[in-house]
Amino acid sequence: MNKSKIIVTLVAFAALAGLGVVLWRPAATGLAQLWSPLPTPIPTVPTPLPTLTPYIPETPPPVPTPLPTPMVTPIPVATPPFIPGLEDAVPQPFHIILREGNQVWMVNSDGSDKRLLIDTESKAGLYLGHYPQQGIEGPPLRWGSVSPDGTKLALVVTDLWEVEYKGQPYGWQIYLFDIQTGEFLFLVEGREPVWSPDGTRIACAGSGTGTLDSGGGLWVTDTESGKAKELFLTEKGYWVRDIAWSPDGRRIAFVHEVAPHGQAPEMWVVNANGSGEPVHLAVPDLWGPGNLAWTIDGKGILFTFATKEPTRQWCDNIWKLDLDDEDLTRLTVDTTVSSFILRPESGDWIVLAGTRHYEQDKYGYALWLVSADGDSLHRLTNGSVGDWDPVWSPDGTQITFRREGEGNWVLNLVDGSFKQVHTGSADFSVMR
Repeated sequence: MNKSKIIVTLVAFAALAGLGVVLWRPAATGLAQLWSPLPTPIPTVPTPLPTLTPYIPETPPPVPTPLPTPMVTPIPVATPPFIPGLEDAVPQPFHIILREGNQVWMVNSDGSDKRLLIDTESKAGLYLGHYPQQGIEGPPLRWGSVSPDGTKLALVVTDLWEVEYKGQPYGWQIYLFDIQTGEFLFLVEGREPVWSPDGTRIACAGSGTGTLDSGGGLWVTDTESGKAKELFLTEKGYWVRDIAWSPDGRRIAFVHEVAPHGQAPEMWVVNANGSGEPVHLAVPDLWGPGNLAWTIDGKGILFTFATKEPTRQWCDNIWKLDLDDEDLTRLTVDTTVSSFILRPESGDWIVLAGTRHYEQDKYGYALWLVSADGDSLHRLTNGSVGDWDPVWSPDGTQITFRREGEGNWVLNLVDGSFKQVHTGSADFSVMR
């Protein structure tokens, strides 16, 4: 390459380098005048979104006021005699049957002469009123009942203390115990024994085992021959409870229930001799009926079931269903009733354990009397602890009940006096 070409090339590179410098700084002459300075960046401002107008309903929904709402004046304890016509009555002594574990005791109504009748474990290796599988939700289990004449006990026992593996079947048996002779004999497989009014038959929840899916229908057994007959067949996973004989012994009412978390329980009536078809007592909006009992004339059935109050509080009031015209009458208001029982012979009054939700913050259970027509209501107790499971004395002048943490008591309806008859916590029944 000759020198002239080298010189031209160097000059060209120098010119381009000089031009590059001019491009990056202001200049008044030369090629820099052909280039404008870079514009100052202007930040982009986003267009604001339209303002959202919040939706406000025309009428805000009501917010329930915490219970008790409305607060009402508590009903005071009534003045004895609590029932009209008892002014000159003389309460008669009676006996109380107590159950503690596997032992059955008898005590006088004044608390005297307590004596052991039977210990089912030591006598026969049987466990009284016992669930071999704990922590499950299954059919109800009561320990037994007293015959109408007070001479015998129907006791519910099992020979298994605890299941050894999941799904192990177990069942219950009903034994008859003669209070006078001490005779203890097997009657039938089943639970929930309920004596007929004449004491010749026992209705019970049937021979299904105790597993949750085993069920058990309604059976009636002759107490002399032991002959049993199924009156209502249940499917697998169903059972019967709250069995009640009609006063004339011709019909039996009960609740038919599916295993836990199933459909609503139903009330049924069957003929005690097995004739005819079972009758379904269809009550609108019925949920969870219980504590079934017949009216004294046999024309209606009393029961409790849950209804929702305007404050969204559920209350288990007592209702009466007329079997002829299917009329439904509520006998208590704003009350949750745990149990009730009609006065013997007359049936004119009902004693109940219940709580009125709007009287206090804590729902304490007390004893009440309500007339069979629902027109009169009297409070019998109003203590700081709950009173439960009231039972009439045979002559209808006294009430036996269980006081929470304080044992078993008797209330004299004539003069209003109380008598503690047992200090321990025990299930009980009443006999003449």
